Amino acid sequence: MTKTNEVSEVLENVIAKGDDFLGKAKDFIAAVEILLVAATSLKALLDKNGGTQHE
Repeated sequence: MTKTNEVSEVLENVIAKGDDFLGKAKDFIAAVEILLVAATSLKALLDKNGGTQHE
């Protein structure tokens, strides 16, 4: 019976760590998306204002 409890605890720990990892990964992806939008917007702004002269 204790082996079953140990296995259950280990599985619960793995699932909890996996959920934590997924949460952090989603936060990282959201941050990268924000940076991509900012970089794309900046490029469009520079191109609109003749960016090659100001780079």
